[in-house]
Amino acid sequence: MNIENATKTEIPPTIVLQPQERHLREQYETKHMGYVDPKLVKKGCFYTLSGCLFASIVACILAVWGVANNDVFWRLVATFIIIGGGVLAFMFINGLFQRD
Repeated sequence: MNIENATKTEIPPTIVLQPQERHLREQYETKHMGYVDPKLVKKGCFYTLSGCLFASIVACILAVWGVANNDVFWRLVATFIIIGGGVLAFMFINGLFQRD
């Protein structure tokens, strides 16, 4: 074995997309799944779920410190769970339908 060959590292060739392949990639990226744009749905779901999580944390802290009544606490938590479940269900169902 030659020492010069043993110390050389081979760099893998970079992938160059041909014009036909670029067209396919652009076509794939512009085609959505769902009736509503998935990026918009994901953004809305993220903000809604984040808001519900933050409000639930605040409600829990208020209940621990005795500021909020236990009945109010459980109603808030149940409401936020229902809203979060609805948002996740909408995101899932939207993904099932293909946009023409």
